[in-house]
Amino acid sequence: MRKLALGLLLLLPLLALALPPRKAFFSHPEISAVTLAPNGASVAWLVEEGTRRAVWLQTLDGAPPRRAMAHTPARELAYTRDGRWLLLAAPTQVFALAVAGQSGSGIVAQLDARSQWRVDTTQAAAIIVSGPLDRRAQRWQIRRLTINGAATLLHEDSQRISGFALAEDGSLRWLQRVENLELVLRHHPSGRERLRCGKLHRCTPMAEIKDKLWLRSNSYDGDPLALARLVRIGADDQLEVMARDPRAEADLDFVATDAAGLPRIAGYQSTVPLLQAIDLRDAAALADLHQAFPGSALRPQLSDGRWLVEERHASRAFVRWHWFDPTTRRVELFLTQSPGEDPKRLAKQPHTWVASDGMRLHGFITMPPGDPRTMPLVVLAHGGPWNHWQPTFNPLAQFVASRGAIVFEPNHRGSTGHGHRYLTAAKGDYGNGRVQKDIDEGARALLARGFGEPKRVAIVGASFGGYAALLGATHAPDLYRAAIAFVPPVDFASTLTWVLRNAESVSLDSVVPMHDWLRMLDLDVEDAKHMARLRSESPLTHVDELRRPVMIVAGGSDERVGIAGIIEYAARAQLAGKDVSVLIDHNAGHRQRNDTAREANFYLLETMLHRHLGMPKPLPLDATVKAYLNANWVSRNAVP
Repeated sequence: MRKLALGLLLLLPLLALALPPRKAFFSHPEISAVTLAPNGASVAWLVEEGTRRAVWLQTLDGAPPRRAMAHTPARELAYTRDGRWLLLAAPTQVFALAVAGQSGSGIVAQLDARSQWRVDTTQAAAIIVSGPLDRRAQRWQIRRLTINGAATLLHEDSQRISGFALAEDGSLRWLQRVENLELVLRHHPSGRERLRCGKLHRCTPMAEIKDKLWLRSNSYDGDPLALARLVRIGADDQLEVMARDPRAEADLDFVATDAAGLPRIAGYQSTVPLLQAIDLRDAAALADLHQAFPGSALRPQLSDGRWLVEERHASRAFVRWHWFDPTTRRVELFLTQSPGEDPKRLAKQPHTWVASDGMRLHGFITMPPGDPRTMPLVVLAHGGPWNHWQPTFNPLAQFVASRGAIVFEPNHRGSTGHGHRYLTAAKGDYGNGRVQKDIDEGARALLARGFGEPKRVAIVGASFGGYAALLGATHAPDLYRAAIAFVPPVDFASTLTWVLRNAESVSLDSVVPMHDWLRMLDLDVEDAKHMARLRSESPLTHVDELRRPVMIVAGGSDERVGIAGIIEYAARAQLAGKDVSVLIDHNAGHRQRNDTAREANFYLLETMLHRHLGMPKPLPLDATVKAYLNANWVSRNAVP
């Protein structure tokens, strides 16, 4: 018995090192865009079937689900108010699919990259489309398009239309235009100004109900953080706050409305997932929902009867959809993204720290079991940089944590999701300055609290996150032992200029043209002094000073990050004898969707972490991944 016990003790370290395969972290959601009809009569969703995307439909009268369309380019679904038409939205068109036995399916609208569209909730079967008349965008229109082909011009303007709202009788009541780069909300047809939102403030109109306009806005004067919230404006032009994050940390993420378009539930997902009742009659039902799904990010769709609730969790790769009866509080699983078992992963916890200038910052930590003081720390910087990590599943963070490291996901200043002040606090300092300091100081604060071993820290990221990884390895070699950068700009100033010069900038326009939007973020590409400073602090400029090993993975067809800069970085590093390895997939763009390439990327990441942080040795590769790696190396130093 004693020998058996000793044998088990000797096996424990080996069991602790058992690694899940890399492919276990490649989530392939087969189901998306699950949508409930306003009358609760049916549900539709998209299914990836090999290389095609199909539309599936299930009526809720007991009939089994059926494939309603075998192939569609749509990525978004919506029902008309009467529930008889399913709208399939692709980047270039909106298609109406008859779902109640009638005929007449066909294209309803052709879309421009700058077009907006929404279901017309004041009509039985119509949509509202706004956008430019032509590519020159000198005239803008708002039109009502019915499913039967009738078109009604609601408004035409010489100014860019950024938003609108209808009265309950279907007339155009509110018009938002871009005027001198400010968003100006005007009453229609009088043209009287009712609200002005300047310099990246937003005031997005939704609908007028009982002579009051509901809108999402971060332009409320009573909040020093200028968090996005749900407000209402009446005839006296006074803003009335209807919903805001009770923790005063997160922007309003979404609003769930009922079949009549009345806002009922507000959702927040930047720190701790939370649903908030706008109508207090829903408060008890939401409390039961939170109790049924603790820690999950929930998004309900409301019908005349049951609710359909989307559930996401940080420790599960796949989304689930549940029926919820707000009267009986009964919960029933309806649909899941997972084609098989979806094992629970490690928990993700919200984390805050205070920067050296006193600003409170947010992020997340994923930590394996064990003593945190003995674990490596891997900083995972997000892309954008106008983006943010959320309390939902991150496959890269889960993969690294499964190899035994603490993963830190910082939302540095300049990130979205935490208010206007948070977004604009970067003040254009995206070189080796304030934004990078936020990331570095967040890592140092964790180390000071006993999270991670100080001599075993690495930084990883993609896109702007990859740029942050290169900055960290270049300018903070005392903190980071290695950097892994996917599709990184090596010179942020040059990348901004590159994006503005190609067609990508049109697709990245938010409300105002990207050039002006960047200027409002203190990133004016025509400011020679500022651009020179960014270049002087770039990883490309300082490659000769690099003292830490770096791995770069890039795409040869990347439209956002020009490959020429990465090749120049690799050449300079090779001439200087630096430990820099570069792999370029010439068929890949800014995002990698090929499973072979994904596994190769994960292998390169864990190989770097094994060599420089002492993490477990990677599992063996199959022949296909080996061939991919050998075919795409540009410069290979330390990585086999």
